[in-house]
Amino acid sequence: MQKRKDENLSLRGYYLRLLARWYVLPLAVIAGALLGAFVYYLLHVIYAPAREYAGGARLYLEFSGDAAGNARDYYNAWTWKELITTDDILNVAMERLAATGAAQEKEQTGEAVRTDGSAVKKEDDELWLVPGDGSKTGEITRAEVLESVTVKLPSDLRVMMLTVTHHDPAFVEAVLPAMTDALTAFGDTNENFREIRVMETIPPLPVVTTDRTKSAVILGAVLSGLICCFFLALFYAVDDAVYDPEACAARFDLPVLGVLPAESDRRPETDARFAVQLEEEMRAACAGAFRNVHQAAVCAVSDDNQESARLAERISSVLGADFCAGACRFIPCETASPSAGEEQPDRAIVCVPAGRRGSAYAEHLIAQLKLRNIPIAGLILYDARLPYLRRLYGLSRGK
Repeated sequence: MQKRKDENLSLRGYYLRLLARWYVLPLAVIAGALLGAFVYYLLHVIYAPAREYAGGARLYLEFSGDAAGNARDYYNAWTWKELITTDDILNVAMERLAATGAAQEKEQTGEAVRTDGSAVKKEDDELWLVPGDGSKTGEITRAEVLESVTVKLPSDLRVMMLTVTHHDPAFVEAVLPAMTDALTAFGDTNENFREIRVMETIPPLPVVTTDRTKSAVILGAVLSGLICCFFLALFYAVDDAVYDPEACAARFDLPVLGVLPAESDRRPETDARFAVQLEEEMRAACAGAFRNVHQAAVCAVSDDNQESARLAERISSVLGADFCAGACRFIPCETASPSAGEEQPDRAIVCVPAGRRGSAYAEHLIAQLKLRNIPIAGLILYDARLPYLRRLYGLSRGK
């Protein structure tokens, strides 16, 4: 039962330390939101691809009847997607482009001829759209035409939506009428149709993209919040520092003789009373541990001489100068043994800092004392935070 209580108290302390860092979470959320907005701005504004333009046409498909008089209206969107890649439509579209200045292939010569009679090099059987000034700034290939053209049949198989999309509006203006001419010509020559006619054409307009900055901000905030919570939980899960006497006793399997509060926590009157209570308990415990002891050693888990001197002064002020002068002396934690010529201590106390990484160092110090057969009376937890201990034990400010 006692072990279960200790585990509950340890878990309570873990959550209290975790909640003490609550301010990190909103900071991480704000930083993640700003980062999400910044990344979205980079990808969709600074390094965004060229703006696209789209033009389109609505075409009416009038099917012819078969021998029984039934309309041959079995063409669907997938069929049209395949049909526009065939020579029956694409070749006609390329011829229309050639009529406006595109190169036309000359058979078996490996060359292509512009409408002005000049020859250009043929590359992969592709045709170029050549502006009237003869420059090559408006090249159009068969692959580009196929990539830019899409067809849809929304609900009625007799109405087809043709769309041409490209980053150059001049490209759209050239390809759209060529494709509509090719489709109307296909309707005139294919026996399955009576007619394919253009109902409406839409000039090239900029493609409006949805602004998802808000979504990027929310996504960045949520992800950063989750990552922050994960790392905070992981940090305190692997933290080897001790914060309260129960955790200290369980960590080193030694009794805690007393708790020395941090100097900064002794100012408020209520905390001062709590500190006095802890010091009285420590005085009584140490007096019992050092009863009938000729010489005792107090070992500080610190390699800072100034901190060791400060700690010695604190312990002297709590236990009493006469007691410390007669029974205690400080041993450097590096050696955990008396100086040359000094008497071997009968018993030792190990002072462990609260809330700081020093548990491994304390274990090393305890092991050194045991190797020298110096009995350890117990531990002193110093620089403990009184507000944390109050919350841990559920004490009110008046206690």
